[in-house]
Amino acid sequence: MENKWKGVSIRYIPFSIREIMMESGNSPPAVLPARKKMLSVDVKRTGKFWDIPLTPPPKFMEWIMKYTTTGAMQVLLVLEEQDKELMLRAAREFWMRLWSRSEKIFEDQDFVEVLKAIGVKNVDEVIEKSKEEKFAKILAANTQRGVDMSVSHLAHS
Repeated sequence: MENKWKGVSIRYIPFSIREIMMESGNSPPAVLPARKKMLSVDVKRTGKFWDIPLTPPPKFMEWIMKYTTTGAMQVLLVLEEQDKELMLRAAREFWMRLWSRSEKIFEDQDFVEVLKAIGVKNVDEVIEKSKEEKFAKILAANTQRGVDMSVSHLAHS
């Protein structure tokens, strides 16, 4: 695929989109009737534009009302501390599970499957470490930075 963003450096930062939306006063597209109608169209259009397999999971609404991605984000933070490339591979695998294969990414068993898929040997250790207060605090700080940027952007628009 052609690189449409030549010269752009991307830094992946795990955060809670749910918290950013709540704190900034934004509502998720799936809970607003007009945006909900367009969500499927937008997802298909995005997948086609970027030439990536992108399919909304059939249980997406059920899942977003029941689960959060907090645990997955904290697993990514543990991996980032160990090896940034490993974190990127896990982030891609989480994404593929949810948006290409309609598989969950919210519970410990989901994390086990992702970590095994990317070749992590100490799977249980990574999952246990992700539950440490340290990683909850890093996630909260990353999320707060996103809230601050969102609110700042809204104030300047």
